[in-house]
Amino acid sequence: MATPCIPDPYAVIACYVLCRPLGDVSVGDIDAVRVKARGLRYADPPLLPKLLEQYPAILLSTAQKQMKMVQPSQAEEVEGLLQCIWRGDYDDALNPESGPYVHFKGETYLCFGKATLIQGPKEEPAVVYSHKNGDVFVRPLREWAEIVKWTDGKYRPRFMKEGSV
Repeated sequence: MATPCIPDPYAVIACYVLCRPLGDVSVGDIDAVRVKARGLRYADPPLLPKLLEQYPAILLSTAQKQMKMVQPSQAEEVEGLLQCIWRGDYDDALNPESGPYVHFKGETYLCFGKATLIQGPKEEPAVVYSHKNGDVFVRPLREWAEIVKWTDGKYRPRFMKEGSV
């Protein structure tokens, strides 16, 4: 069974805040949310109401109307993503260092560092890591850093540096 994951938390947050489907959210919209979400780094949770306050009144009123129509789980998911960004977990996952990492399912892996994954003409950043049984893996960085819901209910990247969980 595939694990539901969030490859770009900023895109999900932009969709929610702007009340638009992903196809209608521009790169500029996502970048604006990225700047505003990172600006919440020193705020105390809950963060979603603070993010909504940063938008013009017309967007805010639309978002407030949407908040009444959406499932509570959607607002909880967006709040979880904001807190993951707020803690710095997502940025840390995009810059893995050598050392032990914990997978969201509980296993510990040893990260060797970044590499380049070449598949035909396509190249992308990747992470090389191994399991304690000796198996070595290469995973695209975008998958390594995907945000998933951990067993404790918090949203974090798929892999977290040991000791930071």
